[in-house]
Amino acid sequence: MTNAFTEELAAAGAGHNSGVDPAELIGDQIEAALLQFSERAAALVKSATDRTIIDNDGVGRAADTQSMIRTLSDTIWARAKEIADPHNRSVAVVKTRTERFVATLAQADEALTVKVRQFRDLQRQRAAEQQAEQRRVEAALRGPEVVSPQIDSAPIALPKARGDYGSTVSDRAVVTYTYPDPRKLPRAVLDQPAVEKAIQTALRAYMKMHPKTKGVTASTDMTTTHRRPI
Repeated sequence: MTNAFTEELAAAGAGHNSGVDPAELIGDQIEAALLQFSERAAALVKSATDRTIIDNDGVGRAADTQSMIRTLSDTIWARAKEIADPHNRSVAVVKTRTERFVATLAQADEALTVKVRQFRDLQRQRAAEQQAEQRRVEAALRGPEVVSPQIDSAPIALPKARGDYGSTVSDRAVVTYTYPDPRKLPRAVLDQPAVEKAIQTALRAYMKMHPKTKGVTASTDMTTTHRRPI
C-alpha cells in the first residue's frame, strides 16, 4: 500500500542503490572457494553410500567415515565463515548503529502503544458500563431476565480506528486457558511431543537436586553415540 507518507520516504531514499547485490558477491566468492572440497566430499559421500556393516569392524570403519564427513563439514563451514566474516562484521555494525539511531523511535512507538491501549481499555470499560445500565433499564421495564454468563462476561469488541494514511487499530480475541491442576488435563494434551519434551527437560534439572522425588521413577535406555578422534 502506498500513500503520501511512504512516497515521501521512498523519494528520500532514492539514488542510494548501486544495483549490485553484496550477498550475491559474497555467495559467489564462497562457492568458488569451496570448489576445492568437491572431490573429497564426493568421495566421502560415495564411501558412506556404498558401505555395508556386518560386524564390529564395519561399525568402526563407518564411524571413521562419519568422523571424516563431520571434520570436512566443519572445515567447509569454517572456510565459508572466514570469507563471510568481513561482511558479517559490517552487518553487526550496521545493526548496532541502526538500533542506536532508531531507539528513540522505538520508545515513541511503545509510548503510543501504551496510550492507545489505555484509551481502548477506557472505551471498553465505558461500553461495559453502558451495557450494564441498558440491562438495568430493560429489567426495570420488562422484569428480571436470565442473562447467560457467557454473554454477560463476553469481552467487548470496539470499532476499528483508522488513520489518514490507512493505519488501523482493531480488536483481536485472545483466548487464555486456565488449569488449576495440570494432572487433570486431557492425556491428548499431556502427550503432545512439545509438552513431553518440556516436562523431561524440567525433570532432569529437578531430579539432580531431588533424586528421590515422590511419584517420579527413572528408567535407563541406551542410545548410540559417536565421537571423533581428538
